[in-house]
Amino acid sequence: DVEAGENVYVLGEKGRITGGIVRAKGNIVTKTLGNPMNMATCIKAGTVSYREKDLLEIKKQQESCLYQLKLLKDQKLKMENDYRPEQRNKMPIFIKIENAIYTKEEEMKYLDKRHSQIMELIKKSRSAVLIVKQEIFEGVEVFLAGQLWHSINAAGIIVSMTGVKINVRPL
Repeated sequence: DVEAGENVYVLGEKGRITGGIVRAKGNIVTKTLGNPMNMATCIKAGTVSYREKDLLEIKKQQESCLYQLKLLKDQKLKMENDYRPEQRNKMPIFIKIENAIYTKEEEMKYLDKRHSQIMELIKKSRSAVLIVKQEIFEGVEVFLAGQLWHSINAAGIIVSMTGVKINVRPL
């Protein structure tokens, strides 16, 4: 089995993927895919599941950060209502709360930025393609962005997504 962070290129002299599972978050490009004996071969391009897990983790962190930020702001507001400015501004706990609020707001900015980056990567993953430059044999399971296509005997093809449907066209 092969797992790649982004793209997989198998284009050497033989350039063949036969048997096993090849996963890539991006594109997969090969000369030949599968074999005439229908050896179990599975291709997974544009695997968004990794990124969706990252996205769920970021969302959990955002929720936690927002909750902590709310608690801190509530405590700050309580202190602002209970103490005069000249009193509370000298209190170490008030200063710590203000610093913690600033830190949590910065953390939230980072998490929002990371969320946007992951969403962009998911969008990019959904545009992944499989390119077979020479020959693809029947019996290869091809997953693009989670959608399954069972291969047929063909030569020189591009397998891509059009909306939620797999599209197979000549190279």
